Amino acid sequence: MATTRSRREAVRAPAAGPRTGATVAMDDGVFARRFRDHEGPYHLYDSGDRPLIRAETGAHVLGALLDHRARLVFLDDPGGGEDGVLKITYPTGEWSSEPVEPKACACGDGRCQGRLVITLHESHAGPDWMLTFRG
Repeated sequence: MATTRSRREAVRAPAAGPRTGATVAMDDGVFARRFRDHEGPYHLYDSGDRPLIRAETGAHVLGALLDHRARLVFLDDPGGGEDGVLKITYPTGEWSSEPVEPKACACGDGRCQGRLVITLHESHAGPDWMLTFRG
């Protein structure tokens, strides 16, 4: 894998061209263009109904889907502003064992578009983003 530097973080991309399964971090402009058409945000839970939590803040982590549900990004703000988004995209299939189908969420927050069941693929999602399930 080749590594390049953007304004915010290292970008890991395959040396021979893009792969669908790669975890990709990107600079702000590229991310903003891809994020504009996101689905969500969705509250994230495991199959045991435990919420996904960001260890640094104790806050419930949300997810948004990009690229026709092929990519997942993490958010810590249900308003979905780019400032509260970890600007690394993950292959959705690595975090969900089923086809990605949002379910209804009973959180009462009008900004929430539902909930997704995921499997914790890796607890260290990115810089200052450690993930765990509460409960």
